[in-house]
Amino acid sequence: MKPRFTVLILAAGVLAATEAAALSCMRPDVRRSYAQAEAAQERYSIVRGRLSFDTAQLPQPDLKNQRARTVTIPGRLSGHGLTAQGFAAPFDRAITLEVSCVGAWCGSARPGRDVLAFLRRDGAEYALEIGPCPFFLFPALDTAQIAAVVACHAGGPCDPDAPLPE
Repeated sequence: MKPRFTVLILAAGVLAATEAAALSCMRPDVRRSYAQAEAAQERYSIVRGRLSFDTAQLPQPDLKNQRARTVTIPGRLSGHGLTAQGFAAPFDRAITLEVSCVGAWCGSARPGRDVLAFLRRDGAEYALEIGPCPFFLFPALDTAQIAAVVACHAGGPCDPDAPLPE
């Protein structure tokens, strides 16, 4: 076997092993997140708005030490909270981002973009859990996601396996 061909076979083997160890996440769905927040012992507030925080504080994957870990980052969320009338309650508060890593994968967020956030209420404080599998933060909002979470809150259909409303 030629040395160059051996290197290609080794590289293909490494890529296959990396893909096999990839993180597998359930498809994010605002209705599934709503149901989990509603069933939790903690209280949650749902806010549509803009995040601000220092991205330099986001954790980076550590390939040498792949223990689960969480980094807390101070931030702010400005927008509107979900009420019986829709996203009608002004919301502009300091929050804590709890960004976790599992193995080589870390949660992430980008400041300055519209998001839908499920905030855990810890007394008067608010925390946003951001894991490698997005579950309580939805950064790419569309009208179907907004309509779905409003319908869930109003007691309407909230099945994560059903197609999103148009």
